Amino acid sequence: MIGVFDSGMWGLISLEYLQAELPQQSFLYLWDTKYLPYGNKSPEFLQERTFACLEWMFGQWCKLVILACNSASAYAIRSRQETYPDRKVLSVTVPGVEAIVEWDYHQAVLLATQATVESDIYHKVLRRAYPSYTSQLQCRVGTDLVQMIEQWADEQQILQQLAIVMQWCDDADCVILWCTHYPLIATLIQQVIWPDVHIINPARESAHKLWYYLKKHPEMDVHNQISWKSKRRENQYFVTGDMTEYAGIQVTQVIIESPISGS
Repeated sequence: MIGVFDSGMWGLISLEYLQAELPQQSFLYLWDTKYLPYGNKSPEFLQERTFACLEWMFGQWCKLVILACNSASAYAIRSRQETYPDRKVLSVTVPGVEAIVEWDYHQAVLLATQATVESDIYHKVLRRAYPSYTSQLQCRVGTDLVQMIEQWADEQQILQQLAIVMQWCDDADCVILWCTHYPLIATLIQQVIWPDVHIINPARESAHKLWYYLKKHPEMDVHNQISWKSKRRENQYFVTGDMTEYAGIQVTQVIIESPISGS
């Protein structure tokens, strides 16, 4: 079983992409509703809380977990991989960076949360994986956008905020949606940028890359669900807060303790 983790329910969008690429695979989805959102949390909290949630997911027979939350990935994924090499943790962050290079973009605009921007994770990944590649990354913090999406704000309000956030991006050749909230407003983002500017959705990119990853690493696919002949198993959905159902999905509440609470 493959795990998918996010601080909120918007990681379900990432899950949809994953299911489209691996229709026979079963997934365990955990969202940390007790402490959402992650975008304004401290680095210490993000690392400790993410580690605690990953440990719980590994205890549910997930050998592979996808971090759909970029804020969590920014502070947790590298050290987590080094500490537990037998348990694989992937994120939507690296495929987003890879897309910049693969499509030869050199003026990228990063739309992210405050925590992701402050981590500088995108520059670190780019320098480590592609040291000779030159690309200018402009950072745009969309914290207010996240709150507006959470509150189901009017489209006109979101467009007005986008116009503020995305100003001075006339020379951009791509915009990266580095938060699981932003794919929900991708069509609105396209309205405030030049028509020929490409939008990169790391969630979609990571789902596509996962298919190839499992082909190369069958040991990470516990139930061998990569086989197109295998029978689809049911997904499992868990939350850490007080919730029993979301959009018709039955969820189970779990208690996950971590050394650091709050922000």
